[in-house]
Amino acid sequence: MNGMPDFIGSKEACTVYYVCLKCNKPCDVAASKSQKRIEEIERRLNFQGKILQKLVKFFDGITIHPVKGVILTSEKKRQLAELNEMEQKHFQKK
Repeated sequence: MNGMPDFIGSKEACTVYYVCLKCNKPCDVAASKSQKRIEEIERRLNFQGKILQKLVKFFDGITIHPVKGVILTSEKKRQLAELNEMEQKHFQKK
């Protein structure tokens, strides 16, 4: 860098320089990338929240042994396997 500002109207010289491949002009690539990450994280958290709500419903009434932990019945194991399968399919599509 020779101390010239990267963005028109900017008074600061940036140490990282991004050039848009479409318009061949300096672009704020870092901001758009971080926004995409935030949207992806929110989508994943929303989906995980739905799964967690379903798990709470499934675990309702299951006994918790102080030494063994949660005792799962075969029906609950099947439901958890279905939830896991559904989650895997959901993330493979995106």
